[in-house]
Amino acid sequence: MSDSNPNPAEKVLKALQERTKELNCLYEVEKHLNDVDAPLEQTLMRVVTTIPKGWQFPEDCRARVSYEGKTYQLPDCQETPWGQCAPIYSQGRSVGMLCVYYLTAKPAADIGAFLSEEARLISTMADRLGHYLQHLSLRHLFDDFKHAEDEIASKSRGEWRGAVRLLRNTDQNLYVRISRKLMNHLCWSGDEEAQRVQQQVGDEPESDDASLDANVPQERRAFDARFYLSEAPFALAAQSMTDEEILARVERWIFEDKSSVLV
Repeated sequence: MSDSNPNPAEKVLKALQERTKELNCLYEVEKHLNDVDAPLEQTLMRVVTTIPKGWQFPEDCRARVSYEGKTYQLPDCQETPWGQCAPIYSQGRSVGMLCVYYLTAKPAADIGAFLSEEARLISTMADRLGHYLQHLSLRHLFDDFKHAEDEIASKSRGEWRGAVRLLRNTDQNLYVRISRKLMNHLCWSGDEEAQRVQQQVGDEPESDDASLDANVPQERRAFDARFYLSEAPFALAAQSMTDEEILARVERWIFEDKSSVLV
């Protein structure tokens, strides 16, 4: 007499094969979500292409991800009576939906046409999608913050550069004096590059922050004024001084120079 029930060993083997498919599918989806440099659209299309591999009938299975009003699916994917869905949550709110559909009717299983393990699998994948989208959102937020920070820093750098250019265009003699003061400061601070450059232009460093008072006689030395009329001294200073330090020094020296004239 033949036994109509399936062989227990065959049932265990089939169950193990299904679990292997599910795990392989989960690992492959995880690999796509870990590629954070890939565009969002590309990642979600990879995910919906991979998901059917974990279900009982992959050739007749299609997946769909809905996120922020957009839908990601293969061209032949369609909503059918044989489907299951799981919400996608990011930062505590529902942002989309993950759905899996069979295109044609399938034998009854644990939950409609699906196994109970498949219900857990789609829930796990929706959870992973939520973590991925949250990470992406936080990354974009950080990038926006960094961009804004860079813009602020760029404007800060523009302040002293604009002031220096204005000074050179309006009072070249004062500009040369400020440039020499800056080079002297760098030399006395131990900047070897500044010391080497100052020797090349035929100048010798005065004591740091030497007075610009017109009443104090200064030794006249021949030097190449073209260097001090350029932006080179300030470019050299920018390598070791902050924008705030350069601007503060320039303002201070201009004030001291103007004050000496009044005296």
